[in-house]
Amino acid sequence: MSRIEDVAQQESQDGHEIGAIEMVNCPKCDVTMTPNVIGEDKIDRCDACGGFWFDGREHEVLAQTKIYVDKFDSSDPKVGAKMNEIRDIDCPVCHTKMMKLSVPSQLHIKYESCPVCHGSFFDAGELKDFASFSIGEQVRAFFDGFRR
Repeated sequence: MSRIEDVAQQESQDGHEIGAIEMVNCPKCDVTMTPNVIGEDKIDRCDACGGFWFDGREHEVLAQTKIYVDKFDSSDPKVGAKMNEIRDIDCPVCHTKMMKLSVPSQLHIKYESCPVCHGSFFDAGELKDFASFSIGEQVRAFFDGFRR
């Protein structure tokens, strides 16, 4: 059980409101996502498709900690690739149409981002890929710096 689930369970037993814990549905498969607390960040993971919802730039913080990435992004990347084909999804927080973007230094990674609340959705395998900046990608990024 994650730390956020422990808090929610304790609050419900004590008769307190659990309003601070907002559950969101996966924008790809509409299943309620499981919240997980890592440090001070809440990361929502879909147990059905393995996708992740990040508020703001939490994915950048999480990607720096390989042990968490390996633990949380353990779903099949082939499922993520199939889910990545789904277009026209709505933000699970503010229900705005999300935009399909690429990570600038890793153009093969396509994720969805909300233009209003700035949350982002990574399909299964994309977070692990984002966290592992390959040697080839590092060299390409280095030389791209000279072209600007």
